[in-house]
Formats: sequence, C-alpha cells, structure tokens
Amino acid sequence: MNRAAWALGMILLTSAAPAAQGPTVFLSVRGNRLFLPVAVDGYRTEAILDSAAESSLIDPSFAHELGVHVSGQAIARGSGGQQDAQFAQASVRVGPVELKDITVGVVDLADVSHRLIGSTVRFVLGRELFDAARLRIDIEGRSLEVLSRSAPVAGVSLPLAEHDGIESMPVRVEGMAAAADVDLGNGNDILIGKAFAVRKGLLTPGAHRRHAKGRRHRRSARTRGVTRGFA
Repeated sequence: MNRAAWALGMILLTSAAPAAQGPTVFLSVRGNRLFLPVAVDGYRTEAILDSAAESSLIDPSFAHELGVHVSGQAIARGSGGQQDAQFAQASVRVGPVELKDITVGVVDLADVSHRLIGSTVRFVLGRELFDAARLRIDIEGRSLEVLSRSAPVAGVSLPLAEHDGIESMPVRVEGMAAAADVDLGNGNDILIGKAFAVRKGLLTPGAHRRHAKGRRHRRSARTRGVTRGFA
C-alpha cells in the first residue's frame, strides 16, 4: 500500500469552550469501548459509540422488543468475520441530536457482547451522529457535547478523507506521512499495518501477542511517536 493503514483506538477531540447546544452527554467505558445513553424510538438504552461504523446496528432481540419492521438481506462484515444482516428504520436521540428514521443494520450482537465487552450490547451508534452534528468529545472527562457549527474553536484543523468507508486524518510516524483511521469503536492500542512496520523496521523481534479480537496473532511494533497533521 502507498499509504499506511492505521486504526487509532481513541482520539481526543479538543476545542476551545464555545457554549454547547443542549446538555452534556456523559460517556462510560466498558470493555475499553465508549458507551453513551441513547433513546431508540423513545426507548432508553446504552450504545457503543463507533465512528468507524458506516451504519448504526441494532440487535435482533432489541428490534423485536421495539416492534420495528425488519426486512431485506445482506452480509455484514466486522471484527468477528461476516454474518447475516437485515435492515430496519428507527429514530435515535442523543442529547439534543435527533436522527430521525435512519436505516440501521439488524445484526446479532451476541459475539460483540461476549467476546469484546463482557456484557449485553443492544445498539451500536455509528457515523450518522458524526455526520449530523459537530461534537466535542472529552474521553478522559467522559463527556460529549454538541457545538454550533459556526462557533470558533482553538486548536489545529485537520482535513479528513474517506478510506474504505472510514474517515482518516493525516499523521506522521517516525517522520513518514501516513493516514490514520478515526475509529472510536476500536478498543485496542494503536494498530500499524504490517507492510508499513516492516518497511520502517518497527517490528519488535520475537514479540507476538494474541489478536485482541481473538482471531489471529499480532506482532508488536515500537515507535518513538505519532504526530497528527503534516506540519
């Protein structure tokens, strides 16, 4: 690959302090993933916040409980491989943001619940939220706020580009330009593409560890740092 494939497990989005539009949404962490309270068709629950999910996902049992109409047939591909999926429409509210009648994937989330989280997951909130609102996410402070799109903010503006359906941002690793996927649903450490690590001599000799998602082994790499942007 000409550009390194990356996944950033968690990215702290910082800004100045313009007034938030609506109440603060408080985040929690389970299984090293971010959760936030949502209302799906008026029913309150918790959802994984996953900026790399092109579509939000609902567990079939939760869809049945809500009484939503399920239809269609597709193949969903995720961390655990591929599985059958269907579709439904639902309205989702997160703080002051309402995502009305969005199409969500109906996917069995039992594997995610047991293998990654250790507790029941009923809903995964994907990039629809990020497309609909300007957000300030404080991971350490475990909070999410919706900001006005016109409010000035401090910090550095980074261009985003789409890479395999995921937004990516420019970074430098060991001085080499690369693209980093913005993936808030990835609970792992920073991940580096093997070809990039080999080319830069970053692999740690003899260091292996089980893939965090339980599917394969992963080599370890060591780097002196990652810098956001192309300064």
